[in-house]
Amino acid sequence: MNSFTGTGPLVRLYLRQDRLTGTVWVLFLLLLVIGVAEQYSGLLPTARHRADFVAQIHHNAALTAFTGQLYGDGLGNLTLWKIGDIAFTLIALMAVLNVIRHTRAEEESGRAELLGAGVIGRLAPMTASLIETGGLILLSGALTALGLAGFGLDPAGAVVFGLALSAPGLVLAAVAAVTAQLSERARTAIAMASSVLGAGYMIRFLADGSGVLWLRWLSPNGWSHLAQPFGDNRWWVLLVPLAVTAALTVLAYRLNTRRDLGAGVLPAHIGPVEAAPGLRSPLNLAWRSQRGQLLGWTAGLTALSAAGASVAPGMAAAHPDLREPPARRPRPDRPPAPRPHLKELRR
Repeated sequence: MNSFTGTGPLVRLYLRQDRLTGTVWVLFLLLLVIGVAEQYSGLLPTARHRADFVAQIHHNAALTAFTGQLYGDGLGNLTLWKIGDIAFTLIALMAVLNVIRHTRAEEESGRAELLGAGVIGRLAPMTASLIETGGLILLSGALTALGLAGFGLDPAGAVVFGLALSAPGLVLAAVAAVTAQLSERARTAIAMASSVLGAGYMIRFLADGSGVLWLRWLSPNGWSHLAQPFGDNRWWVLLVPLAVTAALTVLAYRLNTRRDLGAGVLPAHIGPVEAAPGLRSPLNLAWRSQRGQLLGWTAGLTALSAAGASVAPGMAAAHPDLREPPARRPRPDRPPAPRPHLKELRR
């Protein structure tokens, strides 16, 4: 028996466990992208309509920050502009949750130790998790590419879009494999991997909103935008996330072999034997248990609010209805109209 013994049966086991959730994820991403393409084909049926729409929104920094750069007025360009970044973020989130559920969560519950008592190698669970998650990610990208090509869009652009959709998922799957080795708690591992995802999104958001476009090279979502599906189709940019995925996967394997089963590379903090006086009430205990999550959400929402405020001045240009209406001139006082007499009403 070697470290990878039992990888095949574990892949089949994970596929059986995820037959419902995996199918929902793949179909949801497919229908999300194809639905947006169909929506724009109905709202903007001609090239003239699309050109006029692009002329109105092309230079709006607020919309660009949320959606990314718009590289043309074709139906494929508008689909990428509208739903591309959302799809990139969702597939990365799916990868994080799936990898950690089959690795760190299994160790935390004790099921990994039970399986390891049989003919299962040390590296088999993580390998099977990466294979199964990577397969779901690549399947989502392939079906999306086929759907866009079948919808009548440029086949080359559809293929690059499918690859760009898969890239963030593969990177974050490798990130989740690393964080699963660092902490002995699944919730902490998810928080660390989600922080990487959130930081990458914010970097891409600020890069497109501020016009400092080179910052997109520091973001997994930014790499997918730099591929420019339905534009220049720069598929070679996606070699960067592929290399990052390979490097992070190697790091995850090295960390896995340097820790005990059930433990994390980062040592767990062992508290004192007796609780401090400030922890003897339910409220203080709840604060101590939830303060990390509360502070993390607060910091994330603060950063998102600051980023939104930085691009808010451009919203008025995209939506004229949001502008403050001019002050109305006061009307001169008019005497009230005489009310009809009761006898006249009876007549």
